[in-house]
Order: sequence, then C-alpha cells, then structure tokens
Amino acid sequence: MVLITSNFDFDQRMQRIVNTMTHLGYKVTVLSPYVSDETNGIDLVRLMTFFKKGKGFYLVYNLLAFVHVLFNKNQIIYTVDMDTAWVGYFYKKIFKCCWILDMHEYFSEMPEIAGSLFVKNIWAFTEKMTITACDIAISVSPSLQSLLELQFKRKVWLVRSLPYLQDKASSKNEHTIKEKVIIYQGALNEGRGLEYLVDIWAHMPPRFTLALYGEGTISNLLKRMVKDRKMDDQVKFYGKLKPDQLKNETQNAWLGLNLLSNRDLNSFHSLANKFFDYVQAEIPQITHSFPNYKLLNEEFEVAALLKYHDQSMIDLILELEKDEAKYQYLKSNTFKAKKVWNWQNEEKVIEKILEQSGY
Repeated sequence: MVLITSNFDFDQRMQRIVNTMTHLGYKVTVLSPYVSDETNGIDLVRLMTFFKKGKGFYLVYNLLAFVHVLFNKNQIIYTVDMDTAWVGYFYKKIFKCCWILDMHEYFSEMPEIAGSLFVKNIWAFTEKMTITACDIAISVSPSLQSLLELQFKRKVWLVRSLPYLQDKASSKNEHTIKEKVIIYQGALNEGRGLEYLVDIWAHMPPRFTLALYGEGTISNLLKRMVKDRKMDDQVKFYGKLKPDQLKNETQNAWLGLNLLSNRDLNSFHSLANKFFDYVQAEIPQITHSFPNYKLLNEEFEVAALLKYHDQSMIDLILELEKDEAKYQYLKSNTFKAKKVWNWQNEEKVIEKILEQSGY
C-alpha cells in the first residue's frame, strides 16, 4: 500500500517506484486524493478529501487513508513525506508489517513551513516520532541523507529521483536558430526564485523566450508580474503537463533552469527531478552551486553553476550563447551522464530495500 498526497498522474518519482514494485511481482495499491481513469494496470484508489489544501485536506486524507488500510491488511506500507507518515506509524503499532518512509523533502524546513515556529515544531515532532519508528527510511539527496542519519542516529537509504533512460533527444531547436527557448519545469511555488527570474527577464534580449511548465501557489502572482511588465511575448505559461508531454517540450529547449532560494535548508539540501530531466533531454542547464548539484557537476559537468539570484544569471546565459565551445561541451556531457543517471540503474536500490523488508 502506497500513500501519497500528490497527483499520481504527475508524480514521476512515485510512478517509477510503483512500476518497479509491480515488475518485481508485488501487488501495489496507491492511495491518492487525485487520480485519473488512466490506471495503466495499477490499482489506484482515490480518497475524496472534499478539501483541496490546508489543515482540512491533510486531516481528512489521513483519516480516510487510515480507515482504508485498516480494512485492507498489507505486508508493506509505503508512506511518502511527513503528511502521510502518521498513518504508517499507527498502522505499524496495530499490525505486524514493514513500514517504509520515503522523504522527498526536509519537511520542517520547507519555506512555507519554516516561517511559522508553531507549525515548524509540529512537523519537527512528526519527523522525530516517525523517522525513528519506521523500519526503512529513504531520502532523495546525499546531503539530506547524511543530515538525517546524523540527526536521528539511524540508517537512511538514498533513492534519487532519476528518470528512465531516454532515446536520443530530438534536435528541432538547436541554439543556432533565432529564438532560444529557456525552460523551467516544476511547481511554481515560493522558494524557487521565480519572482526574481521574472524580474530580471525584462533585461533579456527578445530572442530568448522563458517557458514555464507547471502550476503552484504563486502562478497568479507570476502571471500578473508578466502582464504588468508587458512581457507576454517573452514569458510563456504552459501549465501542468503529463510526463511524456513534458519530455517532448524539454527536448526542444535550448537551456534548462533549476532555481531555488538559499533561505531554507530544504532547498539547500535539494536534488530536484528537473536537474536529471534536463540531462535526459540532452540540454545544458543553469543551477545553483548547492552541495548535491556541485557534487554531480564534478562527476559530469552538465551545468553552469549560479551563486545568487541576480543579474549574473543573464550574464551566464549570454556567455553560453556566445561561447559555442562551452555550450557544446556541457551538451556533450549530458550524453555521458544520462547513461549513468537513470532509473534503470537507480531502481536496483529499491530492489535491495524490498529484499531487506523481508516480504
């Protein structure tokens, strides 16, 4: 039984993990408040929470999920992040099972949580109780893995959010054409540096188009900013796309952006899906020199590293346009990196975890 509060249709990490489980012969049921009719053979159960967000959403989801698992005994319960962790905690207290806790975020340090001491303390308490109690703990980045192991004095497995190895990317939009598409994919939320990005884009030459793929808490704010600055021709919003559609769009970009704020520990220890998605699409990217990205870039230099959200991003973009050899060097490294950083390699860790579960 897998518990997520995200939309399974768009949660590529959980799609890959569930696919690996089913290929290994496990019968998997996914509980999510958002599922479509396209199950692709996976048992998807939609929990009608009535609320779209906030305390009511999480309370109703957890109550419904707990009732569901009580009447459907499972050998393994797989909870994702702190907002589903209590179900695993109490289920394990009642039934003999293996509880796997997968932490995609450093929850108590997320920007929307860390700003309120009361809320932060609630989630910090949840982390302490659940991370120490679960049978198997998983994290998404090496630095967060080390931090959690040190803080909670236990083993934490590393399962990175790597995409499947893609065939050779298309080359429709080489950077020699007049318009250069620079893509950002992911949630349009606070802490991603997107407000700064829109601010500085007014200084970009018109041959560059910023393509934003995703939705989030500041989508309307960003759209108002673009409208007020009369940049509708320079900044395009494409909303949320299914993974296969997004792959096609990413392959046609000239450059990818992976931007985060340096104001919270969750961002500092992040390892975003998009970093690897750009690599599989064979496009260079600009990302921050946070520990995990710096370490990966030392293995295969696929990115120009950015230190701050300021005019230097424009300088980096223009330098890559001017320096053909540098751009092609980064691009050629994506060919090598994609053969290493892919789910076909990473899923072997999931196999080991499931073996250790004893089921």
